[in-house]
Amino acid sequence: ATKIVYKDTHKGSEEFFVFAEPDMIKKWRKDKSIPLAQVLETFNVYTVDTGGNTGLASTPSKGTLESTFQTSNVDDICRFILERGEIKG
Repeated sequence: ATKIVYKDTHKGSEEFFVFAEPDMIKKWRKDKSIPLAQVLETFNVYTVDTGGNTGLASTPSKGTLESTFQTSNVDDICRFILERGEIKG
């Protein structure tokens, strides 16, 4: 799996990430009709307790998700991270 990392520099240093199938990410970005289930490893959003992308990964609170993404709907957030996140490998 490949890590896709999103960081909102306007709201702090916290990074959020999802795990996706490497060969499906670019295909999905060109063709949004591909089901997310074929792209994502799991429908989970992760963050790291240190704020960066190294350290112990955990699931962010609903409040954290809402303050960053204006929603706590994990499907919507996964889609957002896939669209705008950086492929870290």
